Amino acid sequence: MSHHTRALTLALLSCILLVVVVLFPVTARSPETVQLPDDAGPAELAIQVAPTVASVSAATSPRKGFRPPSLDLSYLRPSGKMPSGQANALQSRWDWREYGKVPLIRDQQACASSYAFASVASFESRLLIDGAGPHDLSENNVKECNWEAVNGNYMGSGSCLGGDPIMAANLFTQRGTVDESCDPYTDMDTACNTACPARQTLLDWSLLNGNTVPDTNLLKLYLQNYGPIATTLYTGNGDAWDAEFASYDGSYTLYHPGSEAPNSNVVIVGWDDALVHEGGTGGWIVRNSWGSYWGGPCGYGTEGGYFTIAYGSASIGMYSSYVQSWQPHDDQGGLLYYDEAGWNESWGYGTTTAWGLVRFTPTSSSWATNIEFWTTDTTTDVDLYIYDSFDGIAPSGLLYSRENLAFNEAGYHSVAIHPALSLQEANDVFVVVKLTNYAYNYPIAVDSHGAPELQRTFINPSGAPWLWDDAGAANADVGIRLRTTDQLADLAYVTLNPLTPTVARGDIFTVNIQIAAGPDLVDGAEVHVYFDPTFLQVVDSLGNPTNRIQSSGLLSQVLRNRVYTDTSPSRIHFAAGIYDPEEPRPSGTFTLATIRFKALWGTAGGSTPLTFGIQLPFKTEVTYGGSSILGGVQNGTVSITGQSRPGSFDNPLPIACGDSVSANTAGYQNRVASYGVCGDGFTGPEVAYRLEVQQPVSVTARLSTTADLALFLLPETNLENCLSIGADIAAELAPGAYYLVVDGLESGAFTLTLQCVSLAPPTVTPTLSPTPSATATSTATPTPTSTQSATPTATQTLVATETSSPTATSTATPTATATQTTAPTLTATPTATATATLATETPTSVHTNTPSPTPTLTTVASATATATPTLSPTRTATQTPTATLPVGLKRLYLPLLQGGYRGPMPSATATATRTPTASPTATATPALSATPIACGTRYSGSTVGQPSVFSSYGTCASGMVGPEVLYRLTLEASSTTLDLSLGADADLRLFLFQHGDPAQCLGMAGRGLATRVERLPAGTYFLAVDGPAAGTYSFVVHCSIEAASLAQGGELR
Repeated sequence: MSHHTRALTLALLSCILLVVVVLFPVTARSPETVQLPDDAGPAELAIQVAPTVASVSAATSPRKGFRPPSLDLSYLRPSGKMPSGQANALQSRWDWREYGKVPLIRDQQACASSYAFASVASFESRLLIDGAGPHDLSENNVKECNWEAVNGNYMGSGSCLGGDPIMAANLFTQRGTVDESCDPYTDMDTACNTACPARQTLLDWSLLNGNTVPDTNLLKLYLQNYGPIATTLYTGNGDAWDAEFASYDGSYTLYHPGSEAPNSNVVIVGWDDALVHEGGTGGWIVRNSWGSYWGGPCGYGTEGGYFTIAYGSASIGMYSSYVQSWQPHDDQGGLLYYDEAGWNESWGYGTTTAWGLVRFTPTSSSWATNIEFWTTDTTTDVDLYIYDSFDGIAPSGLLYSRENLAFNEAGYHSVAIHPALSLQEANDVFVVVKLTNYAYNYPIAVDSHGAPELQRTFINPSGAPWLWDDAGAANADVGIRLRTTDQLADLAYVTLNPLTPTVARGDIFTVNIQIAAGPDLVDGAEVHVYFDPTFLQVVDSLGNPTNRIQSSGLLSQVLRNRVYTDTSPSRIHFAAGIYDPEEPRPSGTFTLATIRFKALWGTAGGSTPLTFGIQLPFKTEVTYGGSSILGGVQNGTVSITGQSRPGSFDNPLPIACGDSVSANTAGYQNRVASYGVCGDGFTGPEVAYRLEVQQPVSVTARLSTTADLALFLLPETNLENCLSIGADIAAELAPGAYYLVVDGLESGAFTLTLQCVSLAPPTVTPTLSPTPSATATSTATPTPTSTQSATPTATQTLVATETSSPTATSTATPTATATQTTAPTLTATPTATATATLATETPTSVHTNTPSPTPTLTTVASATATATPTLSPTRTATQTPTATLPVGLKRLYLPLLQGGYRGPMPSATATATRTPTASPTATATPALSATPIACGTRYSGSTVGQPSVFSSYGTCASGMVGPEVLYRLTLEASSTTLDLSLGADADLRLFLFQHGDPAQCLGMAGRGLATRVERLPAGTYFLAVDGPAAGTYSFVVHCSIEAASLAQGGELR
């Protein structure tokens, strides 16, 4: 499994400098984003971070304990939506104590831990309402084991420093509740007791509002329908209200007209519209955590510890929440997550919709039972998916989906997976959640307090390929989780036996479809099994293809039995039941039916899947009495040894120059997803061809397809050393074997054509000619004026033939000089060609003298001169022919020569330089027009309408015939490592090169496929966004330098 965005590896004593789209200070934050150009399309949106609030000081009194969360929740209001049948008419008085649904009063003593007491009391009331009986849960465990307390009272929260209800809810979802008897309360900071067994696990928790007082009738509605509400209020801070509240005896209804921010947590248990107070009538009945000696019974029983207060008084009702659902703690279960600190920031892309994706790696084989996540708005619509693959571009292999869910409050939610999904140890699964808020433009809840995980959690504005942003690279983790269990209780599940067989190509073998029902009786079953017809064929007992499988007869009435091979994957549909009331029903573990397979091709060291359908219309089911008893399905695989299908990497199809082949990658496997410098993330199936090259050739390969496919050129000796990628590839190849591979993001039909032109030298017949001759002509004609420049030209032809020993000797001393009285001497550089014909079989040497760039001369008079060089046989130069190669072949042959290659070589060609009498001024490489950029900043744009100057980037790629946009990056520190990543809506690449020469390509990032270039020296580098066609793009370059370079004052630009 490949991942297009490589994780940043932190070396010892290295300092990573990541300038990301957003920053994460502890202080208050306003919305942040990176501004994009005006022409940036909606596909390239920047992550936006919701405002946060400033950290506040610790609670001023040990009898209080509310600290507002870092989230700015001022936007949040209750939805007022009740489940069907629960929106009962409001009464004038309501008191949950009268129904026995409120736990006994507790005392937080000299510790600012009211957040723990209110959260526990709300949970205990939910247990009473649900009929689970009274529980005395540990407040001490909440105040000491929340993430903030465990992590050194992060931001001044946790333990006796105060906290908020999100902290407690996060703990209840991760670790669960524990009994007071195991972790008794103490009013001081102690270590977290991790030895206590968990009792209950929180599944659904709703946060109604933030720092606004909700409508009184709305709050009554929630209180009456969902139970006691944990909330906050202001209980004073050294003022008169502080003294009044501290001495309250329950004999009257409190009233405080102020609107100060709350600093204590309490639980509203009822209301009474007849209560009289200074501000009028009507007020709340509230449970405090200051012991039963404070306050009074306030209208019910004799237990003190309660108070009544006017509606809206002292900011009561801010940050209200309640427990909606829970489950007994599963000792065989677990929770996979990365948001250790829960929800403390909200992200989005400027709209109400965003997608989250989280990669989970099970540490043992288990069952996925629930998808869990945070929501950030009053109402959120949710779609859920689980996939078995994600290449950094798009998830694939859908395992589960559930859509069109709605959640009417912000908070934490859990959705059951039915049937439960089988998870295999170390086999990644990817949970995707689409969230659409009612109005709030930050739908993704993230944790920016805990340590971020790279390449584990991602967000996306639309769910489209290429647009997945790694949240870990932005210092946060997405709040999506997966709850698991090792054992499904009292439910049947469907599996295969054997689950993961290994067979040889050509073998006929059986796989049983089994039902493990435990003590449950089964009277009906329906199964749908998918398989790949490339590797497996359903056969009968004689080995002949068949469209049926064999029933065991335990469910006697076979309702459906058919194998369909006209689709890919192929599928098996089988259904059976029992209708006779006298017929016994099977239970325990039994075989429903048997599949007989024939292994057609090897799986090249991998396997081919056998997958149960769990979505309508092909949904696997087990029933008894007309009701489903299915708990889950367990998929299998088949590994096949032996020869792979022709066209796979270990059995490539032959191809030769001049061939044109048409095929389809459908039915092949995805065995290779990474092609070195040519990119990775190619998760579609691939077809491989093998090309034999007997002599040096120039190859042109062209791929014609409407699918998202590309052509890769690889040397057989090192398949990881990609030579080129594109729809059209042009390359010069030395003798040897090469692979041409068609791969991409999907399967599809294609046509591949291959043309070759030989680069071998022509055959030369040696001759003897005893008479040498030479002819030379040189002409230089400047036309000067006082203000103009003249460009002289020089032409010389020299032919020398002589009889010689095996050593080729030729001498030529041509000169061409024009002289005038009022002008400088003009020296023309001639082009001379000398051919030596030898009397032995010594190869012919051809020398080509290339003139320097034509000089520009300024004179004051005109002159015309012709000079004839002379051949001087007395001055001789001796040369032995060597294997010096042309530039195009040198790079290809050098690895062969270094490896001891002794095969045919091209003609030896040497290049000599003659120095003119007056040297012209050298012409420098033209300066590239490039936009300067900085590390860590995202840049977006379009290549549409830009010029097309470069088409080849050295060893990185060729065939980039589309327009390009150039950027310039200056590194002032040595030993700098660059991580390049690109998002685009077309087939674009991001090339890194130096010295303004694209042939000196250092690395390439593909569309959403990152690459790393390590330890670059200080200097100026160029980046080009280029490809076979034009398109829009967005990219970022992350830079990191070693500590030694930082110590020397290195900087990044």
